Amino acid sequence: MIPHPAPRLLFYLLWLLCGQLLALPLDAQPYKITHFDRSNGFPSSYVHEVFQDSRGYIWMATGNGLVCYNGYSFRSFTTKDGLPDNEVFGLYEDIYHRLWMKPFAKEICYMWKGRIYNRHNDEMLKKVKLHNIAQYVVSDRWGNVFASESNAITCISPTGEVKRITQLDGQSLYYLVPRLDTAGRLLALSKNKLYRYQRDHFELVLVLPESNLPDYIEGPMRTFITESLSWTPPALFLSRYNCNSRTGLYFSDVERARTHYFGRLSDTSVILATSDGIHIKNLFTGKLQETLLDGYDVACAMHDKEGNLWAGTLGQGVFRISRSPISSIPLSKASQPIRFLQAGPKELILSSDDGMLALVRHTGARPALLWERPIDPAHAHELCTYAGRNSEGRWVINQGGYFRLYTSSLKPLPHYAALHVYSKTVMEEGKDQLLVGTPVELNRVDTRRLQCTDTLLQDRITAVTKLGKIIYAGTLNGLFMSDGNQQMTPCTLPELTGHIAALYADSLLWVANNNATLIILDHDKALARITSDNGLVCNHIFVIKSSKNLVWIGTDEGLYALTKSPPFRIVRHLSERHGLNSNEIHHLEVTGGTIWAASSKGLNYFKEQDVIPVKQQASFLVTTVQNEDVVIPLQQQPLTLNKKTLRIDFDVIDHSGISKPGFAYRLNEGKWTELDNSSLYFPTLPYGDFVVFLRATSPEWEAPKIIQIAFYRPPPLYLRWWFVLLLTLSGAAVLAYLARRYLQWESRKEKERLLVQQNLLQLEQLALQGQMNAHFIFNCITAIRQHYNKGDLARANRFVDAFSALIRTAFEMVNQTFTSLDKELRYLGQYLRVEQERFNHSFSFTIKTELAIRASQVPVPTMLLQPLVENAIKHGVRSLPDGLGAIQIGIKQQEGWISITIEDNGPGRKRNQHIDETGRPIISITSTTVNQKRIDILNQLFDGLISMQTTDIPDPEGHIAGTRVTLTYPLNIYELTV
Repeated sequence: MIPHPAPRLLFYLLWLLCGQLLALPLDAQPYKITHFDRSNGFPSSYVHEVFQDSRGYIWMATGNGLVCYNGYSFRSFTTKDGLPDNEVFGLYEDIYHRLWMKPFAKEICYMWKGRIYNRHNDEMLKKVKLHNIAQYVVSDRWGNVFASESNAITCISPTGEVKRITQLDGQSLYYLVPRLDTAGRLLALSKNKLYRYQRDHFELVLVLPESNLPDYIEGPMRTFITESLSWTPPALFLSRYNCNSRTGLYFSDVERARTHYFGRLSDTSVILATSDGIHIKNLFTGKLQETLLDGYDVACAMHDKEGNLWAGTLGQGVFRISRSPISSIPLSKASQPIRFLQAGPKELILSSDDGMLALVRHTGARPALLWERPIDPAHAHELCTYAGRNSEGRWVINQGGYFRLYTSSLKPLPHYAALHVYSKTVMEEGKDQLLVGTPVELNRVDTRRLQCTDTLLQDRITAVTKLGKIIYAGTLNGLFMSDGNQQMTPCTLPELTGHIAALYADSLLWVANNNATLIILDHDKALARITSDNGLVCNHIFVIKSSKNLVWIGTDEGLYALTKSPPFRIVRHLSERHGLNSNEIHHLEVTGGTIWAASSKGLNYFKEQDVIPVKQQASFLVTTVQNEDVVIPLQQQPLTLNKKTLRIDFDVIDHSGISKPGFAYRLNEGKWTELDNSSLYFPTLPYGDFVVFLRATSPEWEAPKIIQIAFYRPPPLYLRWWFVLLLTLSGAAVLAYLARRYLQWESRKEKERLLVQQNLLQLEQLALQGQMNAHFIFNCITAIRQHYNKGDLARANRFVDAFSALIRTAFEMVNQTFTSLDKELRYLGQYLRVEQERFNHSFSFTIKTELAIRASQVPVPTMLLQPLVENAIKHGVRSLPDGLGAIQIGIKQQEGWISITIEDNGPGRKRNQHIDETGRPIISITSTTVNQKRIDILNQLFDGLISMQTTDIPDPEGHIAGTRVTLTYPLNIYELTV
């Protein structure tokens, strides 16, 4: 019998209808609540007021002092810092950026530029006399500061004048409440009368009608909030007025919980901080819109500039409430690790750690959980590492190391044998094809027949992806890729020869190694390497996926978003502080503009456009510059430093929920040096101009924030340019004087040394002259003896007369180094005449002078010419026949030099021999040697200025016709002597 199809069709229709009815819509933007108490560094449990100043700091008046929060750390101020009391109830900032405080004491104080001023260190506050604890402290737009008590108000003008007011319009003040209107003017409510402060006095604006309060309200306790709203604690009584028309209406709505604070949240809603949480109501109807922090005794509430709601409590610290763009899937068991995640065209498939399979619809306006059920009761609590559908609509699931086929309703198909493949990583390659990485190999699996059709690689597979037709497999031994023949070859890049942690391919190949380094490849070329130096701060990378505009990286430190094109840079970092349920992100999927992140505690999702780009709300500022004990105001730069040390305190204000930023500094154009905290200290400083650069970095920011401060440290007196110049000139003058004295001393010593040397040389010269004279006398006596032996007495007598005249002249000149030229020539003439007598007038001689001055003014070394003439006679004309010999002596003045030439017409130097009177060769006499020594000695005295050259004289046929000796020396040689 064929079954009728209607019941089966009805069953599927009911199933689909139930599935739609049971689909759970997911809240897209839940609140993220951050609780600060003593466990995470907040110093107090009681918070009376929360306030944000103009710079962005969050200030909290607590039961344990004043607390400042910059977005990542707290700083406390107590009585040790100047507070009159550690209990602080209220805060307000005036136009001069003074933060006014109302402590639990009969005085007020303020903080300015990091210092607390009170009546003990401020002359203006000494004039403020409060009779009770201040209830309110406000400041108008002109800088007037008002401190109100229950029955008085004290006004402090910008010039420091103080006046106390206890009556208005002749009536005593009663529970005065000061507030500012929209124009920044002070409004004060006393009983039911509304006053405005202008032109240094109060004027009545409006008289409010008396209201019918509940019976349990004792006394008039109305508190004025703005010029159009008033309320009365502990019950809420809203009254709306128009101060300009002096008309109004009111309505009341009693709050059963005690109301500590009432403020305007928006144009249509108000916020109430009560003993039973925060209540947000409609401004016009009073209808309750939302309740937060149920059960907490909330004392105050404040919206910061970033949109966060701050709530201070009595006993539970402070809360920051913000809307997070990150949502979570509400699975049946919370905080379950997600073991598998895969996106289909309309649905998202995921499996949890306890063997549950879930289906999430990601299309439509809001995602919805369609169903969640166990995969197979027979394999309960076995890990599921893959779940998908084949082309026949059957489920293909890998659980407990086995691939199995299931029907669309997750019923097993027993006639299909299970395929034993323990998958570590799975990639859908195509229709009914899977690439399955196992602990031992990479397989290709057919999901219709449930068969392993190919083994591509034998290794422990950690990741697999495909770029075009190329398959990439990550292993413990590096990255492998397939060629055209599907043969797997290893990559040769050094960073990719070890453990590969994650792979992803789009137009580029993104590879993460086990060192938490992301390498971006274009084929075999590495385009970039992203490490902790680039902001990727983590220990392990689990997964990589790309959206249309970004690449998302799942790590053990949260999610990082990276640009897809050069220059590759991190543009966003998301962590538990931003709403993720865990920082360990093991799986990622992208559907349209939604990012799905599976972690060890469940599944998160968010719209990429909600977290990118990051609003640049962080500010980087310098708080204090201190030169030893002097605080330098940050005014016109460069800042002048007159002392040795320098301390710079700086800070980052960022309430976006990030962790502490990194700080670094550099001096001038030096290298950046990392800092451990937000303070920089220089024990010594350079002189002159220098610049300090401060840098703050965070993965949340598009670029680092840099501050530069120019400084000038005046150099001391001894480093001033004029002092250095004066000192240099003085030193140079002293050195010049000392050098001059030293040179004079050296010159004197040198002169003394030269004088001694000259005297020694002169003595040696005289000794040589004495040798020459003795030699000449010996020769003359020999000649006279020869005449007497021959009996020629007359000639011998003439010889004796001439010789005696010559000897007399020689004795007169023998003690002189220099003589005049006329004396030397007279002596030389006498010598030549004696030699003529000696050699029977066998030669003739001539003496010619060509001088511009008189011969008596020309100096000449004494008896230097006589040995030269003697050589001309003995080695020149003596060998010629009688009467043919000729000696010519010429003296010329050429500019500043004297040139003396002695020429003979003898046989020349080469043919000359030393012969005696008998014509026999003899050993040369010593007069030439002695004369050369004299010239050497004279050149030592006169630095080689005397030169002597001997040359042969050729005749017209080129034969040697005589010898020429040339003697030259300076005309002023005598003046060169010491």
